[in-house]
Amino acid sequence: EAAAACGVAFDFWAELFPNLPSIALQAEIIGVCKGVLDLHERHSPADEPQLAERRERLASLASSCLQREHPDDRDSKNFKEKAPSSIMVKTLFEVEATYCASPIDLLIHWALDILPGLADADLDSDDALSVDDCPLFTKASAPHFIGTLFDLLTNEAKALPF
Repeated sequence: EAAAACGVAFDFWAELFPNLPSIALQAEIIGVCKGVLDLHERHSPADEPQLAERRERLASLASSCLQREHPDDRDSKNFKEKAPSSIMVKTLFEVEATYCASPIDLLIHWALDILPGLADADLDSDDALSVDDCPLFTKASAPHFIGTLFDLLTNEAKALPF
């Protein structure tokens, strides 16, 4: 059965994730897991409990990438010296937003923990923004983050009973 095969494939790749030494490799695994999960959703009933669990797990994988302290565990470079592409960071924000269990809780977290980094930032400086919960939040990734934030807000507003 296709759904069972997708479930096994997702679990296999997600299990490899924590052992990968770099954010680039982890982001590749997130892409694979996202593709497998999309296939799994097409071949399963919408109320299948494993789907919700895997969606949450995928959001958690993306969140853990966004919270990494170093781009690669095999060397001592920091994100300022070896920054990941802003498109990769954008994808991680989008995956976390799309697959999180509670978009409202994610919005609250982003509003309280990440957005204040913009208020305190010297936008003329080349230094990264100071956000402990998200070292990848930089001047280059901030526009992608804000775009994802507004998309998430818009989707949640559409769901309100008016």
